[in-house]
Amino acid sequence: MSEAQLLELENKFILLKNHGKSLEEIGQLLPSAKSALLNEWDKSFNTELQHLNKSPITTTINRRNKDGKYIYKFELKFEVSKLDKVLWDFKNTKLPDPIVEKEKIEHLKIIEKYVVDLDFNFVKEEDNENGDYVSFEHKLTTNDPKINEDVRNALMFYAYHFLKIEHFLSDKILIDKESVLWFRIYENVLPFAIKQFKAYDFHGLKDVSLENFNTDAKWIFITGENSYGKSTLLQAIATALTQEIADTNRGNSREKLAIELKSRNNFQIFNHWDRRNFNHFKYLACYGPSRLLLQTDRSQNEVDEKSSTTYHLFNPDGILLNIEFELFKWFYKKDERFGKVISIFKQLIPNLQDIVLDEKDDKIYYIEKDGQERLLFNQLASGYRSLIAMVGDMMIRLFKTQENITNPNDLAGIVLIDELDLHWHPKWQHRLPTILSDIFPNVQFVATTHSAIPLLGAPKNSIFIKVTRNLAEGITAEKVDIDMTNLLPNHVLTSELFDMDIDDIKAIANGNINQIRTEDTMQEVKENMDIDKRLKEFELSNASFPDNLFD
Repeated sequence: MSEAQLLELENKFILLKNHGKSLEEIGQLLPSAKSALLNEWDKSFNTELQHLNKSPITTTINRRNKDGKYIYKFELKFEVSKLDKVLWDFKNTKLPDPIVEKEKIEHLKIIEKYVVDLDFNFVKEEDNENGDYVSFEHKLTTNDPKINEDVRNALMFYAYHFLKIEHFLSDKILIDKESVLWFRIYENVLPFAIKQFKAYDFHGLKDVSLENFNTDAKWIFITGENSYGKSTLLQAIATALTQEIADTNRGNSREKLAIELKSRNNFQIFNHWDRRNFNHFKYLACYGPSRLLLQTDRSQNEVDEKSSTTYHLFNPDGILLNIEFELFKWFYKKDERFGKVISIFKQLIPNLQDIVLDEKDDKIYYIEKDGQERLLFNQLASGYRSLIAMVGDMMIRLFKTQENITNPNDLAGIVLIDELDLHWHPKWQHRLPTILSDIFPNVQFVATTHSAIPLLGAPKNSIFIKVTRNLAEGITAEKVDIDMTNLLPNHVLTSELFDMDIDDIKAIANGNINQIRTEDTMQEVKENMDIDKRLKEFELSNASFPDNLFD
């Protein structure tokens, strides 16, 4: 077990301790951690807790970092009056317009000097034909009508510049509290994993609620017919994670979008539009259907514009970051990532014997096992190029967010892939989920697919989502509980994930359903056809059965 893996295991221990689990329970949930190691972690954790100060600030141990230091989480909870809230907002919020900011300071002076008690409430639109408004009640140190008017103006200013925005944002909240941590095998819980996702009136997603995701699911598959909304759902997840505002929806005041993540030892809730508690999720890579356009010597501005985290998922001309550029840097800097990344590519593509950098012509060559010819990247088959380009881009992006990691196996994050099955033979579609999860054991993949084959390659505990669409409900999505362990492609195709029936999966040329072959493999079909042929020939020969046929 590497140091990074051991650290991740200890941080899972800390998460369980913070959830009140006993040492015995933790031992059952973390079977790979020996009792001596658990006792050592427990002693260190309890000793650290004793050193924490008792104060209004609640301090908990969040995790341990790579240097062995504990990282704390601080929470300060207190109740304030509405007058205190108004004063706090005035004093601690700088308004962008200098003139309005100066006006704010004058209003603050009025409130500080004359207001001694304050209450306010929102009157909702359904209760008032003129729309939402704020109702104020206050007590002053004076009965002067002029002062009363000044206070009223100050409070109207506050309502417009502060409460109106808060009210707008609060109405956008779809997820307001942490959900239960679900898992099937706790030791396999990922560093980053989606816990729930909700969308309302977002690009055709009228009312979607996907909850109770198990956080040890390395793959989330999204299926559905063409134009039913698979890509839309994937783009909505990306938008929720990055908080990028889609231009086509800027005028939609009803739009709501939210996602909850397990994020290391924390739980993060991202509500679209809400900038009050938002941190951009940076451990992310996104890929659209076209995955062959690599960064070249084109202008840096174009590369920056078309290689942003989510650009590729929304546009057909997205540029993938070129892993060969990084290999050159690592080679000449003698960075160990050079050798490790090449090993990853050899694991990814079994037919690849080696990747070499020739210092004479300063080029990278790919050598396949079935030939000694050295090939440039553009000479490889499109499927191999697509795979190297996507996985190379993935490693670059995740390395940038985890600079202390040198082994790709230790990288963590979430990767979104639209049309996973594109470019690849069914054999590769079947292998790919397992290979990617072996290479990136700490990454959660979310992928759309038109094919049943990748689902048969899904690791255990994978999540399956089916997307449908109709005029009344728009795009809807639901989790489908299905165990792929003992299924074949025809079973998956006729399941609720694809909704095909026997007429959809049989050959168009078939005129008699009773003649459909039901053997498991083509080899069995050929063997049975050969037996049928020999029996027919024997029947036509009028020969007698041997006397000892059934002995």
